[in-house]
Amino acid sequence: MWLTRLRRKDKIPAGVAALLRQCDQALFAAITGSDTTAMARFVISFGHLHEAVARSGRLRQDIAPYQPRQSRIWEPPPGFARQLELQLASALASLAETRTERAMPALRPLLTRVTRSRDRLMWADSPATGTELLGSTLAQALAQAHRLRLQTLKAAVGDTELPAAEFPVGQTVALPVLERFVDGECDDEVIANYLRGLMALGWTTSQPTPAHHGRALNPVLSVLLPFFAADPFRLVSTWGPDPVTLTATLRPRPDWIGRLIAAGPVGVLDDALLRLQLAGCRPLVGRPPDRAGAVAVHHTDGTRLAAALLMRVHIRDRAKALSAATATRPDKASLVTT
Repeated sequence: MWLTRLRRKDKIPAGVAALLRQCDQALFAAITGSDTTAMARFVISFGHLHEAVARSGRLRQDIAPYQPRQSRIWEPPPGFARQLELQLASALASLAETRTERAMPALRPLLTRVTRSRDRLMWADSPATGTELLGSTLAQALAQAHRLRLQTLKAAVGDTELPAAEFPVGQTVALPVLERFVDGECDDEVIANYLRGLMALGWTTSQPTPAHHGRALNPVLSVLLPFFAADPFRLVSTWGPDPVTLTATLRPRPDWIGRLIAAGPVGVLDDALLRLQLAGCRPLVGRPPDRAGAVAVHHTDGTRLAAALLMRVHIRDRAKALSAATATRPDKASLVTT
């Protein structure tokens, strides 16, 4: 066991030893059932401990990164605090390219000091994004991870087509949760702490989907969200006097995430609205100098939006977003799947 190998090391740095004790105490409390919050403390402590080992040149020589063999589901007790942050962290930690890789979170090599060599994990000097996974840098780290992934996808298909951007495997995030993240209504430090631990352990959580409380969808998010779907949409257009059924395949441009990070949503929104119109989906959401569009763009942070678009969203929720942004509605025959 990884923790056992670490305990047997001589002259462990004081900071690592303190985190190891925290892990042991939380794990003991979780096993004995004496504290319902113990497992949460263990997840967070293990993530910090793993990162501390990654920073220690001496320990790294003998202790390889923890490599989970299978994905495990942690079921927090009912009424568990910080469910919003845990839902976001769990969804991010579950992202994978194939089902056989679910125990190896796809974001782990991008966000932490590990790199993948074939089927093994090895230590890296810094995260691939170049950004530490902290509460103050969470959105930036996720946005940069999204940018790197789009670059990789584009390189794989070349210049002939735009690739589907959504991760094919992973938990989906409900629209209310995604919107609260975009609007900054969550504790990024808590998300980062959970995410670090869940990725290292290869765990996800099982939690109920929150109810939608009827808040209007952010207009900028509603325009961009459909472009990051894996599958096309079968829609009914209400552009003209007679409804017309159409199939729309929407793909983001590879530079959109970089542009959101660098300059915010204005230019990307213009591009997306034009592409929606060309696809047969007449935009209902205005752009500056339209007042509603200007207000939405002004208050939507481009980096948080780029980070949010990395997450998996159910195809029905993406269709709702498309219907909110355009003169279309989902066809009753259901969405197209490839």
